Amino acid sequence: MILIPNFSALKINQISDYTRFRNVKNYIQSKSKLVKNSQELMAFSGYKNYTKFLKRRKDFDDCRRDIPLAYLEAIGVDVHTLEFCQELDLKEFEYTKEFKYISPSYATIRYMPAIYGNKEFPPNTTESEAIEILLEHCGNTNLQCMINYPGFKTVLVTGVGIKVRTVFYPPEFTISEKNLQFSWDGSNVGQTRFG
Repeated sequence: MILIPNFSALKINQISDYTRFRNVKNYIQSKSKLVKNSQELMAFSGYKNYTKFLKRRKDFDDCRRDIPLAYLEAIGVDVHTLEFCQELDLKEFEYTKEFKYISPSYATIRYMPAIYGNKEFPPNTTESEAIEILLEHCGNTNLQCMINYPGFKTVLVTGVGIKVRTVFYPPEFTISEKNLQFSWDGSNVGQTRFG
């Protein structure tokens, strides 16, 4: 999918010292680095195109896409250790949720379907102040505004009926028959893609 910059919100907020799946990523990356023969790993994982596999391998190691269980087995990942790493990540997520002072820099405004833009907040604006700014901005319009922290949470503000809702993205995964599947992280909120 190709990002269409003119229709997307390009600036995002970040929370310092929080990385979604930090421990899971470190564990998978440490195991992956031990396997030097990418050709064998590619074959064992069921891929035939080497270039495509190398791109996918980077995504697997960064937990940016579902990971085939064959790949995890090939690099020597232990499921119990992986689940323990997820528990650590969940504890870090819950700890980060307790922060009372989060200062967003940007909001995403949805002008119409697939058309987004950014609104910049003054420096050191608290999240509650940012929500008030967005409530004024939305007014009685049909605009939707979002304060997005990809991988952590999105605060949604809608105009008509004025509603504020927060959606969290805990670092969770499930193990299916063939894949390790990661829960949605909100990274594509305010993005328009084609293809």
